[in-house]
Amino acid sequence: MDGEELLIASSHAAEGMDAVIRTGDRVELTDDRVLITGRLASDEINVGGSKASAGKVRDVLLNHPAVAWAAVRGRKAPLVGNMVVAEVVLTDGAQVSDQDLVSYAAEQLPDYSVPRRIRVLPQIPIKESLKSDV
Repeated sequence: MDGEELLIASSHAAEGMDAVIRTGDRVELTDDRVLITGRLASDEINVGGSKASAGKVRDVLLNHPAVAWAAVRGRKAPLVGNMVVAEVVLTDGAQVSDQDLVSYAAEQLPDYSVPRRIRVLPQIPIKESLKSDV
């Protein structure tokens, strides 16, 4: 690991090939296990020069007892370049407002990572291929 990036090294690398390969995968070390949590390039949202991790924001939202599913992305915004936005699907019968979820996220994330808009969806968006739309 180099910071949050997974590196693969081999003593059997071909001649002329780098001995260490940068994978571009974001990882974290948990209980002596390496967990791949996303891709660095697609996971980072540049908010006024600070890097917000979409995966970490999603994890915080999913830890809320009323949230069954969440998707996080960047949306273009004047002055800061991007802002963090999210879509969530609530658990059956849950009653929570988008502002309650923003407040919940603000308690656990740096200011630049807090979603500025959260849209509550009635169900997980699915494409014709039966895969999630996000």
